[in-house]
Amino acid sequence: MTIAGIVSEPLSQTNVCGVDGQRQQIGKDYYDKLLAALPSLAQSGANRVHVLNVPGYPPSDKSLALITQGNPPVAVNPVNVASPTDANIVSAINGITQPGALIVLPVDTFFGSAQLIIDTARAKSLPDFWPVTDWVHSSNGPPKSAFGGYGVPQALCGELLADRIAFVWTNGSMPNPKFVKVDVKSDVVWAVSAAAAADAHVTPANIAGLRIL
Repeated sequence: MTIAGIVSEPLSQTNVCGVDGQRQQIGKDYYDKLLAALPSLAQSGANRVHVLNVPGYPPSDKSLALITQGNPPVAVNPVNVASPTDANIVSAINGITQPGALIVLPVDTFFGSAQLIIDTARAKSLPDFWPVTDWVHSSNGPPKSAFGGYGVPQALCGELLADRIAFVWTNGSMPNPKFVKVDVKSDVVWAVSAAAAADAHVTPANIAGLRIL
């Protein structure tokens, strides 16, 4: 059986191929781009960045480490969801007591519960910031748009994955290389939604490279 997927770290199994989305590898950039897009956070003089994460899940742990132990290391408020069911995710976000913004780390379960996270964060007036931009759009719904994100969109990763699958179907063998890596310079998108920003009562920056939808 051949398995194809979008991963944060390529797997070494002989029957697995796909796309290396380079999500955890640019974990510090999520933090930096959030502050650049929403300068009021940096100007507040307080720790107002909450980080939704799953302890023990490697892409989440590595992304969080790049933020908190990077150059320079920064202090954030980890919002831990040890067992990321929908109920536990909602409970963790509702447990945030300070204003600010919510970074969502690259966890498959979070992607699967994206709209729930967006809606829960918005109910608390927390701008949500993702490692992809697929849920950032100009209309604020319904469904509501995510506030923003920085990374290679899932849609593009899916196109690259289709090429891997097509090779397997056509040739009956694994592609070489088995995993294609996204280009974090040309494929990355940085975007915020003006509608979502207004709904969360924040003002995004007008800065080069940031798409305001």
